[in-house]
Amino acid sequence: KQAGTAPRVERANPAGWRKQPVALAPTDAILQEFAAKWSITLPKDALAGTEDVFLQIHYEGDVGRLYAGGTLIDDNFYNGEPWVIGLKRFATRLDAPLQLQILPLRDDAPVYFDPGYKPQFSGKQAAAVASIAAVPEYEVVLRPEPIGVPKIDVPN
Repeated sequence: KQAGTAPRVERANPAGWRKQPVALAPTDAILQEFAAKWSITLPKDALAGTEDVFLQIHYEGDVGRLYAGGTLIDDNFYNGEPWVIGLKRFATRLDAPLQLQILPLRDDAPVYFDPGYKPQFSGKQAAAVASIAAVPEYEVVLRPEPIGVPKIDVPN
């Protein structure tokens, strides 16, 4: 599903001591209405023979959310780095497609990015997935073979 035009980022000063209001996380209703959506289908045996499999999502936007069977399993605020999710803990939920939601980041959002991490805005907002990869992690256990200890004769 294509992203809608995201509303302005709401700000508040919930603690009361800040000099400036801070950006608030978007509500579920805002994400449901304006987020772009993708479906991710993994092979049934995606975790077989691995210690874990990490879903590595390279995206641009404000907030990413990942759902399994309609249940939120992970979320991420965009910072320019790949979003990495270990799937082993969700093994019982991987038989249905995962749903990825990315809320667009508006170009007027009060967010600072390190050089090189600012998203590429298309118009007045950014919401894009560059790539999604399932990266396996394997475990190799090495056990030393018992080696005979050489006997040393010590003169009396």
